Amino acid sequence: MARRFVAEKALQKHIDRWHYLLGMGKWTVTWQLVEGPIDHSDPVARNDYVVRRSGKRLSHIRFDRASITSDAKAEGAVVHELLHLVDWGIGNDLHKFIYRLEPKMRLVRRRARR
Repeated sequence: MARRFVAEKALQKHIDRWHYLLGMGKWTVTWQLVEGPIDHSDPVARNDYVVRRSGKRLSHIRFDRASITSDAKAEGAVVHELLHLVDWGIGNDLHKFIYRLEPKMRLVRRRARR
């Protein structure tokens, strides 16, 4: 008997895992699974995030239920949206993003080894 895919459980599992693996403890991430298009460009997810003057970092991700049809798609969408938080504040400078991402990926390797 095949197990039924439950998008909510998959998203929560991957958000918890990747939030930890990427060392994003400074970010508070909330999410919801929505019916229908998120906006006119029909994305898989939309991440609305802000860094307050106090330093508090908040992210709210809305995922399109029709796009999250497998565990792999759920994980891909989560990783994509969390990487937007990693690149926060650097604009379109790819080198700055790579320099910021490199230590995070080393952290992932160390944490995944456990």
